[in-house]
Amino acid sequence: MTQIELKTVEEIISENFLAADVLHKHGIDLFNQETKTLGEACRKGALDLRYIKQEIRETEHCRSHNYDKWELDYLIDHILNTHHYFIWINLPVIKEYALKVSRSQGDKYPVTIEVNRLFKELATDLEHHLENQEHNIFPYIKKMVYAYRDDYRLISENLGLSVATMKAEAKCFAAKLNLMESLLKTADIANQPETTASVLLYKLGAFKHNFYQHLHLEKNILFPKALKLERQVVE
Repeated sequence: MTQIELKTVEEIISENFLAADVLHKHGIDLFNQETKTLGEACRKGALDLRYIKQEIRETEHCRSHNYDKWELDYLIDHILNTHHYFIWINLPVIKEYALKVSRSQGDKYPVTIEVNRLFKELATDLEHHLENQEHNIFPYIKKMVYAYRDDYRLISENLGLSVATMKAEAKCFAAKLNLMESLLKTADIANQPETTASVLLYKLGAFKHNFYQHLHLEKNILFPKALKLERQVVE
């Protein structure tokens, strides 16, 4: 069995979804270091490898699902019903909240004006991203699953290009969420719980957590398997 420090960040997350939270907490970039081993990422960030390995091990008993074993059509339904649903419900709520906070507290916390602008931009782009997945990419992956099960061939819809676009967009979304959270924390809003801005910070944190879970299901499990499947079923 390969030692965990010799596995890439991507491999670790694929095997143990909860490890993503541990790595992110320690500042390991889950996008730009996915091809680096855990040992290399820890050396680069001057992190305690033994401590991080222990934290990852402690998540093992908490895993309620082995997403890597799920059929792709079932995994897609889970992503839609859990993560896409969460995003669709919370985007307009946080968007409205960010606007209200910027108007009521922009004088005291100017960063809330920038956060409102960034979230409005994020919401528009993320809505298009989800619509593309729900109307084009996910149905195509499901068609491939059915083709594989029933042993017939499909015409390629160039999933590789779509996946590359999805990954680039998701990386941009994650960067904006991190920036908004950083702006609010830098303004010391987190230490003033009586302000509505602190509630906005909390809502953004919860949204980011869900988004990262959703993102890693797609990037590390769904898309790699779908690309492999496409090579098997397309003409």
